[in-house]
Amino acid sequence: LTGIDISQCLFPTQPPQNITFAVHTVTNLPESWSNRFKLANQRLLIGALTSDQWGTALRELYRVLKPGGWIQLLES
Repeated sequence: LTGIDISQCLFPTQPPQNITFAVHTVTNLPESWSNRFKLANQRLLIGALTSDQWGTALRELYRVLKPGGWIQLLES
């Protein structure tokens, strides 16, 4: 399991061994993550991204998915 945010301030100091946290932005994910994940779960970005950034963010989320993977968008 990999979690990202634009700041590490909310990352736990001692996360479980099966979870990795990294500082990244959804509009520019690492190239090495291409075709890596079965699920990309995005939460609470409705107010953080401009309308122009949403297309880029969705393309990035799609790029990091394995074939047949899922994107889940949660905003509540």
